[in-house]
Amino acid sequence: MNTALFDELTIRCTCFCEQARWIDRSPAASVKAPKHKSVPTLPFSADEMKRILDACDRYPGNADRMKAFVLTMRHSGLRIGDTIALKRERVKGNKLFLYTQKTGTAVYVPLPPAAVKALGQLEGDGEYFFASGKAKPQTARANWSRYLDTVFAMANVKDAHSHRFRDTFAVSLLEKGVSIENVSVLLGHSSVRITERHYKPWVRTLQKKLEDEVRKAWA
Repeated sequence: MNTALFDELTIRCTCFCEQARWIDRSPAASVKAPKHKSVPTLPFSADEMKRILDACDRYPGNADRMKAFVLTMRHSGLRIGDTIALKRERVKGNKLFLYTQKTGTAVYVPLPPAAVKALGQLEGDGEYFFASGKAKPQTARANWSRYLDTVFAMANVKDAHSHRFRDTFAVSLLEKGVSIENVSVLLGHSSVRITERHYKPWVRTLQKKLEDEVRKAWA
């Protein structure tokens, strides 16, 4: 269980016992509320992405499949589990269907030519691009995480993990001036506040760019 969650539950339980007069005083009264320190978002740099893609070409095995996987994650913002379970029917032309919003609106993301070409080169007539459909989700995720670790090592990229592709996707959009609201929709966040919390430094950069553009208009 998460430590912060455990502490919170402990405090609530002891407070309940105190109110029910099962104990004279809650021992949790003097306990300070836990502080949550979020891990800063760390997208891949352009140089790191180039080295990762170069490593995919040298991957000892199915290099084409590995490169398609990396390009899909980088340009769709999908999590690793969703990428593994990506069905062929979800890619139409150069667009990838992400999900359907609660309003019933479908959300698509266009893929660059390199990603479309890589997916098109994957042979097979199975339902999925990157899975057989037979392995358990946790097993498939563990396998693909191991494959990616090999690629990261070959590319000599430190502190690399699959979620950084999603961060790279989001930050690249923010740096190009895409609104935080639209980035939130593409990421499938339930609230724009979640997006703002994860990408706070880049949201500030986006706001500064907008303010600079407004000042330019004064002239």
